[in-house]
Amino acid sequence: MKKAITFISILLATTELFAASPVSANRWLSTHTDHFTIVFKGENREAAEEVASFCEEVYVLVTDFFDSYPPDVTVVLWGKSDSANGYYQPIPAHIVMYVAAPSGPWLGSKTEQWLRALLIHEFTHYVHLTYRRGAVHLLSSVLGPGMNSMNNFLVTPWMMEGVTTRSEERRVGKECRSRW
Repeated sequence: MKKAITFISILLATTELFAASPVSANRWLSTHTDHFTIVFKGENREAAEEVASFCEEVYVLVTDFFDSYPPDVTVVLWGKSDSANGYYQPIPAHIVMYVAAPSGPWLGSKTEQWLRALLIHEFTHYVHLTYRRGAVHLLSSVLGPGMNSMNNFLVTPWMMEGVTTRSEERRVGKECRSRW
């Protein structure tokens, strides 16, 4: 009963946040892999197919490093942006990736696989900040899965970005360096 009340409370508290999310807009499509649901508009179908082609490989690389395996990850591809970037949203847990091609020297922009580098970065955030071990995970088993986002408040910014940058470097670093 506590879990149901907690879930409903979190759902009500995040309704406004989620309603403003690109996922709630009309005309969205989705594709599914073993561990990912990729949500996109028709104009971003090519990017969705590209992300779907490598997302399971990224899943194995990142989850094996953390020894933490989230069952279903939602990735929203958002095309209306002037910059290539993304973010991890803790409640409800999902990843947003802006699919505008990079024009500057950031996040693997010197590689043709910049979407892969971006997914590695944001999925590392996702797994790192929803890690299913320790005190926060114990709280989540009592108060609901939203409690895993408490890790956001317990981890310093340099630690959050440091682990993702290292993850990117290990996966795409050689290709980036060879093109610079």
